[in-house]
Formats: sequence, C-alpha cells, structure tokens
Amino acid sequence: MIHLDTSFLIHALRRGSREDARVREWLMANESLAMSTVAWAEFLCGPVDDATRAGASVVVERQCPFTAEMASMPPCSSTAQDAGGARWSIA
Repeated sequence: MIHLDTSFLIHALRRGSREDARVREWLMANESLAMSTVAWAEFLCGPVDDATRAGASVVVERQCPFTAEMASMPPCSSTAQDAGGARWSIA
C-alpha cells in the first residue's frame, strides 16, 4: 500500500504530470493507494469539483485514520529535511 499526500494527489490529477505517470505505474502494478484522513480532508477542502472528487475516490482506495500517537511522532524521514523540505506543517 502506498500512502499519498495531498500535494502529490493534486499533481497526479493533472493528466500528463510526472505524478500522473507514477500513479498509473502503481495502479498497473496492482498497488493499493491510500491517504490519511487528514490528507484526504485537506484535499476535499480544496477547490475541487464533483468529477475530480469522484476520480480521486477511485484512485485512492482507502482513507486511513490518523491517530494522536501518529501526530506526536517525529517526521518519518530526515531525507526531506536534508533536501530542504519542510517539517510537519498543517495550515
């Protein structure tokens, strides 16, 4: 199972993007795609129409609970930080 974040999903919904190609590869390989309920809610709060929501729900098979324990964990990878990426941020 591959967990997507909101930004990746938004880019993946743009036909022809690198993220679109990657999602298609994963789906062709029978990978399951999921998102945390926090990321899914963030996506649904964005400027998306009903058709986009419906398409995203087909691609993202599962929305996984995000627990208080998970929220208190350090970032999963220091790689993003090493590359200049942001730490946890929910705005």
